[in-house]
Amino acid sequence: MSDLLDRTDTTAVAAAVAAADECLDELGRAELWSLGNQELTGAAQDLHRVVCRAQAELVRLVAEVDARGAAVELGAPSTASWLIWGLRMHPGAAKRAVRDARALHADPARPLVPAPGEDREPRGLAATREAFSAGAISAEQVSEVITALDALPPDVDEETRGRGEAFLVGQARTHGPHQLARLGKRLLHVLDPDRGDRLARLEARDRDQRVLEIIRRRRGGFRLRGELDDELGATLLAVLDPLAAPRPASDDARDPRSTATRYADALADVLAIAQSSGRVPVSGGARPTLMVTVEMAALRRDLGALGGEMRWAGPVSAETARRLACDAGIIPVVLGAASEPLDVGRLSYAVTAAIRRALEARDGGCAFPGCDRPPAWCAAHHIVHWADGGVTAVHNMVLLCDHHHLVIHHHGWTARIADTGLPEFTPPPWIDPDQVPVSTPWRTQLADIPPRPPPRPPPRR
Repeated sequence: MSDLLDRTDTTAVAAAVAAADECLDELGRAELWSLGNQELTGAAQDLHRVVCRAQAELVRLVAEVDARGAAVELGAPSTASWLIWGLRMHPGAAKRAVRDARALHADPARPLVPAPGEDREPRGLAATREAFSAGAISAEQVSEVITALDALPPDVDEETRGRGEAFLVGQARTHGPHQLARLGKRLLHVLDPDRGDRLARLEARDRDQRVLEIIRRRRGGFRLRGELDDELGATLLAVLDPLAAPRPASDDARDPRSTATRYADALADVLAIAQSSGRVPVSGGARPTLMVTVEMAALRRDLGALGGEMRWAGPVSAETARRLACDAGIIPVVLGAASEPLDVGRLSYAVTAAIRRALEARDGGCAFPGCDRPPAWCAAHHIVHWADGGVTAVHNMVLLCDHHHLVIHHHGWTARIADTGLPEFTPPPWIDPDQVPVSTPWRTQLADIPPRPPPRPPPRR
């Protein structure tokens, strides 16, 4: 962070940060085994308070960066983008950091640092800022306080908002972020002037905020997480409940599945019914199809043959690939096959179906480093634009989601196809002064790690 802000080592801020760094070095050399239990837990509490104070100072620095537009002057699109790439923050955390910094240190007229001889207190949430700076509350608690105050109706006067802030900050000294979120909703109900229509507004809000996340787990499989409003949740249960009824394994045996497993199996039945109905909308010119890329050796059960690659999921075993192939129409995805040209040159800007399938097989979705958007959410991007003489061919194209398509066109990133045949991306200097190319880690070829052969069968006697 200091390098990107052109900080010199002669400033008071630099000296304070260096002193804190030295203190942490000293703490790292301390022998924790010599502490008693009470001393150990007390030290952890004291260090947490110091960490909260350090987070408060970081938020103050972020507020100054944002107020000056320092990150934008260095070439970043915004302060949040600089936090994401320069400080390696999660996008959601970066956006919250900018929001919290503006709420705690709001003064759009002037920067936070006063002129010489000027004694000026920054505007913003004073009670929250003071408690945060003292280490009495954490950054997570601060975010919940700000979220609750932002949700208040606009006609709530400043005095009432101040009392609400004081109430939440007081509760934060004894309650965690989760409890503060509930207290914030309760504060909204108390201060809502239009109580007659409150329920209708809450229902509309829940409807607008319903989400369903389908998360790919590192070890394989998926995790579902979401928020449903009352109407959608009740409808889902009404559909799943009959299909989740126990099915005994035999006449005298109970269904061994747990309730959660039965509901998961019921969801699979609902999806199978929907797919077989023929009413599922078309995506990309074809009905939704589960695509599995599999070598012919695996279908032939050749010894040592690898499995397949399933769209959305990643590697699958050879046995699973064979099972899916029994029920699926196999679409050949062979890079460079003579029967399906993968290079139409300058004849057309549009991507053919064969090129699209080849890109999906190669990139597996958005090829930008760290992105997990599936192929259906991506567009085929010309690395060298067609208008600049680029050709419509697999070696000049890469799949990108909408967000990273904008990043490539407007934020200084460049793409190319590496010698491995996979896309790689070069960041702009404001992210990496050395501009070392990066690629999606899970698409990296493991050329130096050959597949492990299967164990040999024991010799026959």
